[in-house]
Amino acid sequence: MENLKTSKAIIWRKRLLIFVPVWIIIAVLIYIEDPGSIRTVADFLFLSLCSALVPAIWFGGLIIKAIDETSVLKRIILILLTLITGFIFVFLLFITHQDRSWHEDAAIKGDLSALRVEAEMYYDNVGDGTYAGFCNDPSYIKAKTAIVALNGGSAPACHDSAIGWCASSVLLGGGEWCADAIGYAGPIANCSADHIACQ
Repeated sequence: MENLKTSKAIIWRKRLLIFVPVWIIIAVLIYIEDPGSIRTVADFLFLSLCSALVPAIWFGGLIIKAIDETSVLKRIILILLTLITGFIFVFLLFITHQDRSWHEDAAIKGDLSALRVEAEMYYDNVGDGTYAGFCNDPSYIKAKTAIVALNGGSAPACHDSAIGWCASSVLLGGGEWCADAIGYAGPIANCSADHIACQ
């Protein structure tokens, strides 16, 4: 009985020795690919799920040990288990990354679009009839900080003059989003110091 308990303890230690490093490696790889991805409990739980799928290959091997080691069936089951686990792992990573990008891009668009209201308040109350200096106003700095956190660390472009302003940011899903003084908010981003407008 004592030997059986010792054997089970060894098996569980081996499982943990495989599970924990794989968990850490996957978390590091996802963080490198997208630094803003690990921010919530949901992200953490997702990593746990994905990490558990990979060692499933090894757990399956424990069951298959009951089959004769020279059996062709064992080899077929191992191959199928490896392929299925790999496909599920890649699919979940792809779906989650796409979903995250969509939500963060929507937030970036919202922050840029909201600047149109902030700019008009600046024009009326701070700029005294001018947009000059809007890109240094606290309202813009606040939006800029939020956008940088969402898009992976890329600072949005912002240019202002007495008669206009424009601001644009890259999107995680590709392309850019721009907003300006004439009320435009969309994917055309020609905003520059020489052309203070999106279009």
